[in-house]
Amino acid sequence: MFDKFKYTSLVIFFFALNVISACSLFKKKDKPLTEVINLDTLDTVEVESGKNEGKTDNQEPAWYLGERPYRPTNTKYFDLIHTKLEIKPDFSTETMPGIATITLKPHFYDQNTLILDAKYMKINTIKVNGKLVTYTYDSVKVKINLDKTYTADEQITVIIDYIAQPNRVPVKGSAAITSDKGLYFINAQGKDPNKPTQLWTQGETEAASCWFPTIDSPNQRSGHDIYLTVNKKYTTLSNGILVEQKEEGNWRTDHWQQKIPIAPYLFMIAVGEFYITKDRWRDIEVNYYLEKDYHPYAKAIFGDTPEMIEFFSNRLGVEYPWDKYHQVVVRDYVSGAMENVGAVIHGEFVQKDDRALLDDHPFDIISHELFHHWFGDLVTCESWSNLPLNESFATYGEYLWREYKHGRMSADAHLEEDLLQYLQEAQNKREPLIRYQYENREDMFDAHSYQKGGLVLHMLRHTVGDKAFFKSLQIYLTKNKFKSAEIHDLRLAFEEVTGEDLNWFFDQWFLQRGHPEIIIQYGYDAAKKAAVVRLHQVQNERFCPKAYRLKSFVDLYFEEGKRKNRIAVDIFTRDTIVEIPCEIKPEYITFDPEKTLLMNAREDYTNEDYRYILRHDPTFRNRLNALKHLDLSEYEAAEPEIFMTLSDSTSDELRYQAIQKYAYEKNNKTFVYKGKNKENVITKLKEIAEKDKSAKVRNAAVEVLSMYTDKSMLPFFESCLNDRSYNVFSSALDAIVTLNPEKGYEIANKYRNEKSPQITIAVANAIAENKNPADFDWMDLQMRRMVNTGDENCYLMSEHYVRYIDNTKLDNKTKAIETLKYVIENRKTWWAKIAAVSALTKLKKEPGVQEYLNELKKTETNMYIQMIIFSQ
Repeated sequence: MFDKFKYTSLVIFFFALNVISACSLFKKKDKPLTEVINLDTLDTVEVESGKNEGKTDNQEPAWYLGERPYRPTNTKYFDLIHTKLEIKPDFSTETMPGIATITLKPHFYDQNTLILDAKYMKINTIKVNGKLVTYTYDSVKVKINLDKTYTADEQITVIIDYIAQPNRVPVKGSAAITSDKGLYFINAQGKDPNKPTQLWTQGETEAASCWFPTIDSPNQRSGHDIYLTVNKKYTTLSNGILVEQKEEGNWRTDHWQQKIPIAPYLFMIAVGEFYITKDRWRDIEVNYYLEKDYHPYAKAIFGDTPEMIEFFSNRLGVEYPWDKYHQVVVRDYVSGAMENVGAVIHGEFVQKDDRALLDDHPFDIISHELFHHWFGDLVTCESWSNLPLNESFATYGEYLWREYKHGRMSADAHLEEDLLQYLQEAQNKREPLIRYQYENREDMFDAHSYQKGGLVLHMLRHTVGDKAFFKSLQIYLTKNKFKSAEIHDLRLAFEEVTGEDLNWFFDQWFLQRGHPEIIIQYGYDAAKKAAVVRLHQVQNERFCPKAYRLKSFVDLYFEEGKRKNRIAVDIFTRDTIVEIPCEIKPEYITFDPEKTLLMNAREDYTNEDYRYILRHDPTFRNRLNALKHLDLSEYEAAEPEIFMTLSDSTSDELRYQAIQKYAYEKNNKTFVYKGKNKENVITKLKEIAEKDKSAKVRNAAVEVLSMYTDKSMLPFFESCLNDRSYNVFSSALDAIVTLNPEKGYEIANKYRNEKSPQITIAVANAIAENKNPADFDWMDLQMRRMVNTGDENCYLMSEHYVRYIDNTKLDNKTKAIETLKYVIENRKTWWAKIAAVSALTKLKKEPGVQEYLNELKKTETNMYIQMIIFSQ
């Protein structure tokens, strides 16, 4: 599963700081990377004198959540063998009648009762081996009295006539999966003209049993035959191969067959008016299912998939093990994407035209779900406690694809984002990666299982070396294929290859919480003729390892970076001094030069050191760190190195970050660089905006240039409207609106009928600035349309819509109030509807609004929305 938490956690962090003023959050289309935890506040005197050695803080830190219940792997009383489903969705009632034929056997011990998961269904009859039997049902589990006692050598066939009733399932969910009712009817009666009628399923974690009875546990596996009857205008998709289609009148029954057993949560169906684009990898079908408007762009979105399959097959030494690989895009999906075997579901946010793909291509999501077909599908975690065996690997699959296709710099930039996501979460939560204690299994879907896990695998790769890393993965996958596994299976595979006892690594990184927090000091002892590196670990030793073992290197630079010495180091203690014989003082010293260790470190570099790093250190993450620490508002001497980085062709991210340095915040105000090199900077930024190959970099240049508020730049911004990037276009239009609102409004009127959400949002900004009551119908229509194009678009549009109705003299705000309610009721993600809630609190004196807010107060569970309602 691809967790959109990656894209929303920065939102949550910002909003927690300032609930009411969150509306500017997504104003800039690309956020700069920022530090999360600041070690500069630590007492360096204590560190230098060694007073922290062995120090224990008895006070529980904010991120310690206390003890939780132990969650064992589900006991296997029975083994699933095969599932046959004969189902016919009823869109009029949003239910699904079905007959489930389940073949299974006792796992080992004799059994005379069978308990199946079957959530909130209507059960009509149950037969065992052809005989009606008695049962009890509590709306979640059905306990079946078997007709006799069965041994492990005997198969049992259970036939259940049932109706799935997803709308009876209590609404639950998590940050990663916002709902868990399993079966979803979208616009079932076709009342919304802006949304297609669809049906799709989401099984993870244990919601498959909301649409068919089963043993809903990740350590079970079953093949299946699904007979899915739908109106013949619809296209269907499921796991396995479509073996037959039979038409009868307006109905068609599609028979999908999944021969190789898979975990129940990976079963899926999707129904809709999809347009199919066919592709292949070797002799396997690779198809893409999209809505009609996006059908022409299917290969622009998903076209790298065959190459990805080939790359992962070769890299892992295990060929893609399934009989097809199809991908479908659905509306109102409750997560980012889901790795259903051979039939991946993606949320609508991946559905883009060729221009939108310039700004944000979903290749990370595509590679993530594909890599799951080895880690998660071929080998499945035996319990949710072991979820990192699925999600950490899928997250690292994103890195591997970037490294292969886009280069090491791109991959390392992505890894840096993962580090920041994890460190941000670690301020409030630190858990072992493999968690046998948690409140709810959904808690496992967090920045630990995803981002931290990917970072740990990256460390493991560099600890054992590339050859051993991928050979170990090949053995792990081969030995455990089509089975479930736990973390020790992975460790044993690595130990078999390396011949080493790796308990130390797996214990401190997978089974214990936290991460190293280190102060690193560099120096040179002229008397000893030795370079000196001191590493002091200051993490809370009551809840984390007192001292992490850290295997890495130290690099020494000489002769303006032309000569470099590398020395291997192995750190065991909390306070370590490394002395390296060295005849002359190094110009620059760095510990963990490739930045492969997961740690939060403060290095005692000066501004001059950071300038040296930008000139001579080739690694992305060291150079990024230097850029982050150099502040032009306080140290303009660094401007030549930052200016130099604007031309760095090795990394789009470094150019982007360098551009960001020319705009900065101070005392809660935003400033733009006006130093002695200002004219050259403006010239260079214009060149970048016009010619850079990266749309993200071009957009950053336009946004910084817009801050100069120089009306002579109007022609330049108008020329940027010709850029194919929607983000560049919208940033240029925003700049024109800022410099000349009337001109901006005149230009915006030409683009009112554009389908692109980004252009619509930019036009809405110009209209909101103009405050013309005659524009209300257009603003209202676009607000409703944006609700159906994804959370971020909805949020951005609602910012302008709310500003428009706040500042425009409307005779009647009744329609606006109904639209705000529509936003709140049709977006599940809290930050997508936060502006609408805030706007309603300002309209509470209008008829019915206060009563609506009172009801919302009772039903809304998100604390930020509750804070806004209670603060009115």
